[in-house]
Amino acid sequence: MNDNVSKYTKTFVKWIALVVSWLTLSPVFYYLAKRWNFYGKKTRLVAMLVSPMFLLIYLCVFLSAVFWQANYSRENYFLDRDRIERITDVRLPKFKVKDYTKGNNSFNGDYNDGFYIEFNSPLPDSLFERIDSLIVSGNQYWEKSGYKYTYYRVWGNGIPAPNGESDNDDRFFGLTIVRFSETGHIGHGMW
Repeated sequence: MNDNVSKYTKTFVKWIALVVSWLTLSPVFYYLAKRWNFYGKKTRLVAMLVSPMFLLIYLCVFLSAVFWQANYSRENYFLDRDRIERITDVRLPKFKVKDYTKGNNSFNGDYNDGFYIEFNSPLPDSLFERIDSLIVSGNQYWEKSGYKYTYYRVWGNGIPAPNGESDNDDRFFGLTIVRFSETGHIGHGMW
């Protein structure tokens, strides 16, 4: 009878060890279950993969991917020259980002980011002639002050969005360029 009790006690302790290892360190669970001949290989593997530790790892990987995608989208959203042209009605020459300033997020996701950009070639006179013609024709988003040209637009919350943008997004976009300069500034964010 002592042998029987000892056998049941050992089995019970093994079960407790398996449950504790499954809850905390599932690879240890996999190893112990294999060593003590509990469960088949597929059952051990599935149990390990759905353990709380692995579910926590899956959650962390998923949240990291979502956060990374949101930041990537935020940083690169207005660096597309086609998008800028749709919004401003002006085609900018190729440029590269010299400095990126990431603004703080508010509790509801609002932010204000800025890019200092450098154009690959001097800005052509035809670009400024195009902007001047937009200003003369009554485009309310472009302004000129001396050699400085500024575009600023807000949309969302009932304010119509520019072509290709969603009325549901509460965004703003600003562009500043200066004649005879090869640099500019893009400011954008959500409000």
